[in-house]
Amino acid sequence: MPSQAQYAQAVQKAVAGTGAVVILAASGNATVYRDIASLTITTPNAAAATLTLSDGNKTVGVYDYPDAALAPGAPLVVTFDTPLAQSLPNKNWTLTASVNASGFNVTTQYVER
Repeated sequence: MPSQAQYAQAVQKAVAGTGAVVILAASGNATVYRDIASLTITTPNAAAATLTLSDGNKTVGVYDYPDAALAPGAPLVVTFDTPLAQSLPNKNWTLTASVNASGFNVTTQYVER
């Protein structure tokens, strides 16, 4: 029997401040995982920042963006050939920006399993 194609959905979220911000909400189902297919991040920041990605259970990525003391000319695009697996089902994915956070726009593409 052929498998059914699953297409990535996308959500957009503005991240400001230095606390954890939900960029992808929990599925609402205790057995459903949301795995990230890609992240696209933009910012007008002119100061280097560190962005920490959590799957609701643990840190799964740390990104320096922008990585210099000037506003970036291009977005940070992170594509996972195999979606980044969530370690526990029904958890929020969060992004925490460093003290240099004056605003980030994050588009998250994901698939459910």
